[in-house]
Amino acid sequence: MGKVRERLAGGAKRLGTDTEFVDQRGEAEQGDTLRRRYRLLDVARRLLPDDKRLSACMRVPKFGAAGVKVMYDPARGSSSFRDLCRCANGKLCAVCAANVGEGKRAELTGGVGAVVALGALFMMTLTVRHKIGDGLAGLIRAFDQARRSMRQARAMRQALDAWGGSKNVKLVVAWEITWGPLNGWHYHQHILVFVLDRSLMTTTPDQFAEISRREWQRAAEGQGLSMNEHGFDWTATAGAIADYIAKFGHEPTRRPWGSEDELTKAHSKSGRVVAAGLPKSAHVTPMQLLGLLDDGITEIYGHDLAELWREYAAATRGKAQLKWSAGLRAALGLLEVKTDDELVEEGNETSACNGLLLRDDWAALLGNDARADLLLKVREVRGDFDQVAAWLAEMGIRYLPPLPEPDEG
Repeated sequence: MGKVRERLAGGAKRLGTDTEFVDQRGEAEQGDTLRRRYRLLDVARRLLPDDKRLSACMRVPKFGAAGVKVMYDPARGSSSFRDLCRCANGKLCAVCAANVGEGKRAELTGGVGAVVALGALFMMTLTVRHKIGDGLAGLIRAFDQARRSMRQARAMRQALDAWGGSKNVKLVVAWEITWGPLNGWHYHQHILVFVLDRSLMTTTPDQFAEISRREWQRAAEGQGLSMNEHGFDWTATAGAIADYIAKFGHEPTRRPWGSEDELTKAHSKSGRVVAAGLPKSAHVTPMQLLGLLDDGITEIYGHDLAELWREYAAATRGKAQLKWSAGLRAALGLLEVKTDDELVEEGNETSACNGLLLRDDWAALLGNDARADLLLKVREVRGDFDQVAAWLAEMGIRYLPPLPEPDEG
């Protein structure tokens, strides 16, 4: 690690992930968040060496690009990279997850705002019992099949018809996954129920919820699953729904146990680490698993965290985290859904190129593990090119002025 990076990193408190762009929090907290995110990406890359897109993400300049552009947005005080390969995998990559989550959260917010005038909005949460040793892939398959069975049940179709049918009732489905040393993998779905015209509702929300609860229990049992009193939840309050949307895509910034708890680490000759202090009842998100591995914790209560994370990656491959019912976006007057690739490549209208790192210089920046530090430096000096260039020169890295834009026409 270069001297400049050592000076910037000294005394940092570790936090989780937030967004790619540097926000308005304190300088030290910004730096910790940004550095942590790049470290989590590096951990994921090492765990899945055969995933070419993940391996290239935020490391390899795009084909044909002269190098990597460093962007600065004076209106937001934010910084980012351009012309880098991006994996756009919000399930595995902490850097891309920030952009994807922010974009999808903005779309959800727009949808909720559009339905308020004439419609109604509810949130249904489905889950099932689970136990340690249950394979995640099998749990997801059984759960998803139960959801299809629930949707196709006669009683459920009749409940929908009482609210105007599928043309009037649309869904947005999002799933979440956690793992805990007591009961293993926990998979659940949050379903936003959009009623486009509430005047067509001929039964009460409580009646709809009761039918949904009964049909979910029946469908789950049909797949060998079961639910307890927490297996179904129906939320009709706008505040709770707004809180969920505000949190969507954000990873917790704390460890899965309180900061007041002491963590003891027992090192063995193999270099494995056992954490004592994490209660067995705790639930850990996949990104928190990466965070624990980044902290050097490789095992909890005899469970290999790297293997658990690889299991998660395999079980969710190709599975979208958020799905909109056909026709819902058009009914709400929203634009066509953007792909994850489009979300991670979006730039700000007020963002401009601050400078350019040719490929050799980008490789040197990688060697100094200073990607986050460079973005923070650009923010710190408010896009002053000369100060950024002098800072990079301390590491022997050239920083070129932005190339002139080609003439149009």
